[in-house]
Amino acid sequence: MHKDVDPSAPPPRRIDAVGIIRDYDGRVLLVDPAHKDGWILPGGGAHANEFPHVAVTREVQEEVGLELYPARLLVVDYVPESETDDVREGLTFVFDMGTVGADTPKLINSHELTGVQWVTRDDLPEVTVPAQERRIREALRVIEGTGTVHYLVHGERVCVNGSRRPIT
Repeated sequence: MHKDVDPSAPPPRRIDAVGIIRDYDGRVLLVDPAHKDGWILPGGGAHANEFPHVAVTREVQEEVGLELYPARLLVVDYVPESETDDVREGLTFVFDMGTVGADTPKLINSHELTGVQWVTRDDLPEVTVPAQERRIREALRVIEGTGTVHYLVHGERVCVNGSRRPIT
């Protein structure tokens, strides 16, 4: 650890784990959180010492009643702290949770969520915030084989060393 970071009190960061769940028509399942604007991927925060792949399984089951397990990691998205919407710095792991029938999910966690819906790629800009849309699009590229696992910053590919080429 760096000398400027106290190993006994490292900075607090949140770890989120969300899942891309698709139906047989290629639509993506989104949930509407009661506490923020815009539709998002199902999932949520990992508990202390909980692996992200375990957290996404737990959260998806709690939110939409599906017992799914991640097939693979698609994207890691660094989310910087935001004072305007009270978001703490953290990492979001996006996993491929597979394909299910469109009639399968149901709203389970109604105190956190107000709805669930299937969304086409074309409809993403209308229902999600820009960073969420970028995150979903990058994850879908990996699923479709037109992209590789990416490290993102707030939904955008990261360039290093002043290069214009994103790291892959």
